[in-house]
Amino acid sequence: MKIKELALAATVLTLAACQSTSESNKDEVAANNAMQCEYRAKLGSNIKKRYCYTAAQMKQRKEERRREREAFNQVRAVSSYEGNN
Repeated sequence: MKIKELALAATVLTLAACQSTSESNKDEVAANNAMQCEYRAKLGSNIKKRYCYTAAQMKQRKEERRREREAFNQVRAVSSYEGNN
């Protein structure tokens, strides 16, 4: 009788330990792979399409857009400066 109780207790503890590890891993993976979606319409269309990216991809896209905007502003500033002379 005690062997059955001991085996049952060991099984329950083992399953409980596996469950807690699994949940923490799921949360960590979900945080790393969290998807952010945005809806955008193509130029000349009113139909929006959903684009989803991970948080890292969104950060990279934001940085790329910032660099492109800075480069465009620099070219525009040089063009307007040369045009005034």
